[in-house]
Amino acid sequence: MATTFDLGRLDRFCKTIGGSNPPDLDGGPRTGVPSATEIRDQLALLEADWGLSAREASLLRAVAFLYNDHHDEAHDIVQDMSCSEGCLLHAILHRREPDFWNAKYWFRRCADHPAYTRLTERLPEIPTTSPAVQALARRLTLSGNVDPMALVDECEAAIRRPSSEEAAFLRQVQRLEFESIAQHLLA
Repeated sequence: MATTFDLGRLDRFCKTIGGSNPPDLDGGPRTGVPSATEIRDQLALLEADWGLSAREASLLRAVAFLYNDHHDEAHDIVQDMSCSEGCLLHAILHRREPDFWNAKYWFRRCADHPAYTRLTERLPEIPTTSPAVQALARRLTLSGNVDPMALVDECEAAIRRPSSEEAAFLRQVQRLEFESIAQHLLA
């Protein structure tokens, strides 16, 4: 991993993978996302520019593919990875499919990942104006940090109500989750 964190790298990576248009809680696909080929081409430029290791580059590609609903491509990268980042991305992949039991299996394999500390620090960036969303935010952070298992449960409940305030909040949580993972990988 790189020895220092450069916020400009995170911003550039996030713009490359799709900016602020958060993925849905389920598998998608959304319209208007870059193709897998476009993602590969754009990330190849970043990877060369930043001098990333093969592992870092693979994990960032998996983040970008998953963020943009290219689940097969993301799965091809993470399915045989046993590192905590590979397990984390595998868990998110299954949460979005949705395959909630399998997501929890993979989250157990990467318990207490530091990306969730970053996510917890950034959670106040998302407005929680309604009592229902405030209660949801509290449920996600009962253990102190965002609990990925609670996030799975809340996503499972919210996909049945995709236009609810809670689903909109969780899409923003998921966007910050991707950014937190990218920040961890770029640090």
